[in-house]
Amino acid sequence: MARYIAGVRGYHRTSATRYGSAKSGIRAIANGWNLGVRVDGNPADRDGEDVFVVTMTGGTNDEMPDRVIAVIRQDSVRMPEADDLARRCKALAQDFPNLDIETARHRLEAIWQACSDFLVGGETHADRD
Repeated sequence: MARYIAGVRGYHRTSATRYGSAKSGIRAIANGWNLGVRVDGNPADRDGEDVFVVTMTGGTNDEMPDRVIAVIRQDSVRMPEADDLARRCKALAQDFPNLDIETARHRLEAIWQACSDFLVGGETHADRD
């Protein structure tokens, strides 16, 4: 039995599946012209448990750098950009009593912009539906 399986359904609802082993891992890609997503699955080096990395790509045109969206393990989901935002907010909260109002405002605006960028254009999935 294969360790990994990836499937796709496309034009005329035709389906295909591909298998991967612990040695080969598995990669699934879905691209539009300017935006895409790639999912790579492999056993983690540390304990052999599966780890999946979800990456946003520049799609078929590849006009933007790849951006890791999430690293998924059996016991955790890490989102590097969300982790960075959390660190920035925590630092601001610790520094806040010592900041003048203008510096605090600029830092809050930078964090707000980073949050908007994180939500891809400042809108959530619910906003687009």
